[in-house]
Amino acid sequence: MIRRLKPALVLAVVPVLLGAVACSSQPVPPEPQTVTFSASYPEYSSVAELWSTADLVIEATVQPGGRVMVEMPAADDGTDPRADPGGSHEGLTEEQVGVVYTVRTVEISRVLKGTASAGQHIGVQEMGGTRNGVRYVEAGATLLAEKSRVLLFLRTYADFAAAPLNPLQARFDLDSHGGYRSLPGNTLRVTKAELDALRAGRVS
Repeated sequence: MIRRLKPALVLAVVPVLLGAVACSSQPVPPEPQTVTFSASYPEYSSVAELWSTADLVIEATVQPGGRVMVEMPAADDGTDPRADPGGSHEGLTEEQVGVVYTVRTVEISRVLKGTASAGQHIGVQEMGGTRNGVRYVEAGATLLAEKSRVLLFLRTYADFAAAPLNPLQARFDLDSHGGYRSLPGNTLRVTKAELDALRAGRVS
């Protein structure tokens, strides 16, 4: 759940500025500053483990747009590395204290596990986003792309957007033949036959 994830480390703050073009009277506006961070997630040894942990498993299409938000930590959780030892956030922005994430809408085309229906739109959260002129990027992450078709293993919440169990392992892209492609770096592989067996309870 992204609202409770703690970015392990801010790795880099990279301001990319474009100077005014020589001999031009029109200044070039600066590019957004980029903040790159990393975060830790539970890891899964098999698709069966993903299946048993997920509340909802769906095939869906990513819709246009997204809402960039900030999840603030609890006042006493001690997770803010920039805060003073007393826990004060004075002088820090929301983005420096909290976790920036984006909620994207997906349209469900098929429900394999859980309570949902085809045609339903739900929110799915992922780390990062652009807010107040700063682009927040999770190192190594592959973001959901508009119109992409995906298989997602999700944890759901009563009052918040669903979250992939692991942004690398719990998402598979659908290919043109209806099969599933793992993201680069994900050693797990999934087939329709395996999903059918999991749905039928034939895989433990």
